[in-house]
Formats: sequence, structure tokens, C-alpha cells
Amino acid sequence: MNEPSKLIEKILSEAKSTAETEKKNADDKAREVLTKAEQKAKDAGDRAAANAETEAEERWKRIKSVYDLEHKKDVLAMKRGVLDTAFAKAVDDIAALPDDKFCGLMTRLLLECAESGTGEISVAKADTKRINDAFLAKANAALKEKTGKGEVTLAKDTCDKKGGFVYRKGGMEMDCSVEAVVALAREQMETDVAAILFKGEGAKS
Repeated sequence: MNEPSKLIEKILSEAKSTAETEKKNADDKAREVLTKAEQKAKDAGDRAAANAETEAEERWKRIKSVYDLEHKKDVLAMKRGVLDTAFAKAVDDIAALPDDKFCGLMTRLLLECAESGTGEISVAKADTKRINDAFLAKANAALKEKTGKGEVTLAKDTCDKKGGFVYRKGGMEMDCSVEAVVALAREQMETDVAAILFKGEGAKS
């Protein structure tokens, strides 16, 4: 083989070797790029999955929070209903007291509000048969003993109450109906009753 042929063969061999080296380098680079791309895709997928899981968990928490709030409102409304029912029943129970006990209660109320021993009472329509002239005679006697004067009279009109009366003197009125008696008692008792009914609600909120 002449020298030019050897030179050409050498050049071709070196070119082939260089090409093979470059190909290997390119393959390695491609694998590196692919590996990095796959890792990025995996990381992105993991983040997306984590975000999706977090979002789902947050959504569940929000739904549960709304449910818990609505449930608590329902429970509180139910317990409030229990209170309302209990005190409404108290009104009916007082109105249904036997005449002697009921009139005794009404006399005590009149003694408290008619400090001057004068004035008039407008009686609930349902009680006109027991808060009558006979009742007032005894009540005035007690008033005279207490205040020195017993001149309370029966008004011609009746009051729109379930029971009891409304005391009037001049332009002043005092509600001595059974509803007012229970309302006053409710103010004094409701905190204690509610503490029993609503026990534990604060800890759950």
C-alpha cells in the first residue's frame, strides 16, 4: 500500500474512532438528559400528587368543619328548644295552680308592686273568676296592714295574658302576669339551667 493510501486509511480510522467516541458521548449525554427529565417528571408528579392529597385533605377539613358547625347549630337549637319548652310549661303550670295557691302568689305580687296601697289591677280574662272582689278584699286587708292603706280596685278591662294581672297606678304599669313571673325566674335561672344543658359545648368548639 502506497503512502497516500496509508494516510487515507489512518485518517478514516481516526475519523471512525472519533465518531464512535462522539456517539458514545452523545448517548451518555442523552441518557443523562433523559434521566434528569424522568426525575423532574417524577418530582413534578410527586408534587402534584402531594398537592392533590393536601387539597383533598383541606377540602375534607372544610366540609367537615361546615358539617360540624351545622351539627352544633342543630344541637344548640334543640337545647334552646328544650329551654323554651320548659319555661313555656312553667307558665301553663302556674296558670293551672289550685285557686288557693294561685291567689296566694298573686297576693304576694300585689303586695310587692302596690307600695302605696292604691291603684288598680287589670286581670287576665282567664282569671276573672278567682281574682275577683273577694280576692281583692283579702289583698287590700294585707296591703293596709303593710302600707297603712288598702284601696286597690279592679279595672273594668282585662289584660291579654294567660294568667295574673297588670297593676296600674297613674301612668305606671307593672306586669304581674304568670308570663312575667316566669320570665323573671328565667332570667335568674337560665344561666344555671343552660350550664347543665350546654355542658361540654365549649370544649367541643
